[in-house]
Amino acid sequence: MLKSLVGYAALLLALGFILDRLVTRRLSRLQDGAQRIAAGEYGTHVEPRGRDEIAGLAEAFNRMADEVRHRDQSLGKLSLAVEQSPESIVITDLEGRIEYVNAAFVRVTGYSREEALDANPSILKSGKTPPETYRAMWSAMAQGRVWHGEFINRRKDGSEYIES
Repeated sequence: MLKSLVGYAALLLALGFILDRLVTRRLSRLQDGAQRIAAGEYGTHVEPRGRDEIAGLAEAFNRMADEVRHRDQSLGKLSLAVEQSPESIVITDLEGRIEYVNAAFVRVTGYSREEALDANPSILKSGKTPPETYRAMWSAMAQGRVWHGEFINRRKDGSEYIES
């Protein structure tokens, strides 16, 4: 009986070792890689090691990491272009609250980013732009079309300016 128990114990230890080597350690490397990607280390890759499902997951993870890195680089370039644009750029949410303004907006309007964020673009309203202009703009935007026109806006200091 003691021999059987020792044999079972040895078998369980061997299975535990195999499980640790073939599954647990490899999944831990995938988890570590995912955490590094989440922390912004987009160059992270995980060695596939083998030809099984876990190796397939590692290869898929590496492709995903490359795509995330590529998208992050593209987004960084776009963000830089928007921020450095000489034209005022304002992004609002669907309720009309300002979520983003670029440096040109701050320079032209006199409002700081902090003052503009969460405000409504009506902070720029001078009262001199015809209501039809706003209706035409919102109609075009709601239909996904480009709109061209002009506003007579008011800076923070009260002076007016025309914005195309």
